Parts: sequence; structure tokens; C-alpha cells
Amino acid sequence: MRQFSFTDVNRQPGEVLEAAMDQPVFLTRRGKEKLVILRAELYRCLKEREPAVEPQRFPMYVPPETAREMLRILGIPPPESEG
Repeated sequence: MRQFSFTDVNRQPGEVLEAAMDQPVFLTRRGKEKLVILRAELYRCLKEREPAVEPQRFPMYVPPETAREMLRILGIPPPESEG
């Protein structure tokens, strides 16, 4: 997954959005991941699978099974460490 800073979004929004069409893109602020941009199709798929949660309680942790499914849907091979 690609990563851009909030500053990158302001300076080169086209590049950030183009990257998000191919794969989820992490947005960082002061070096920490804060947001993820992903295709609407993937968002809808994830939304259908997960129970609704209040935004302030949304987990920062993505279970490995969910992460693997996201990669599969996007056609991205899993990291080498997962085999």
C-alpha cells in the first residue's frame, strides 16, 4: 500500500487519488497513519461485512483475516511474510 503525507495531498492531489484507484492509500500526519483512502467498491464490501460501529470506537487494528480479504479483493498479493 502506498503512503502519502497530508502535505503530499495538498501538493499533488492527482497523484494521491490516482494511487488510491489501484490500492488503498495511507495518509500520514507527522509520520503517523491517520486516514486511508480506498475505492468505493472496497468500502461497500467491507461495510456490508462489518457491524456498524460508532466512529470514535472504530478499531485501529485490522484483523489479519480482514486484511488478507482486502488484499484479495484488490488483487494485491499478500506480503512475503504471510507466505
